[in-house]
Amino acid sequence: MPVRGIRRRYLAVLYKAEKPLQGSLLFKAIQAQLTKLFGEYTASRAQLRLIHVDNSVLVIRCSHLFLQHVRSAIASTRRVEEAAVVAEPILVSGTIRTLREKLKSLLEGA
Repeated sequence: MPVRGIRRRYLAVLYKAEKPLQGSLLFKAIQAQLTKLFGEYTASRAQLRLIHVDNSVLVIRCSHLFLQHVRSAIASTRRVEEAAVVAEPILVSGTIRTLREKLKSLLEGA
C-alpha cells in the first residue's frame, strides 16, 4: 500500500506593525520564533515556506502535522526589527486555490 506524502496547509496571516514592514522580515521572525520555541528539529520538520506577501497579509505553507506549532509561533511573534507587530492567522486551507478564494471573499466583505 503506498504511503501518502506530507500533507500541506496554507495559512493566511494578517499583520499590523507600528511602522512599515516588509512581509519577508515578519516571515523570518516567525521562523526564528518557531526555532526558539520548539527547536531546530521541529522547525525543519514544519517545512515553513513563504508563498505570497500582500499589503498586510502573508500566505505561509507548512506541514499539517506542525500546524499548531506554526500558529503558536505566529501568535508569539511580537517584535520585528524594533517595531511592535501583531500577527494572527485568519484562515487555514489545504489548497492555495481555496485559501485565495476564501481570503478574497473575507477581505471584500470587510
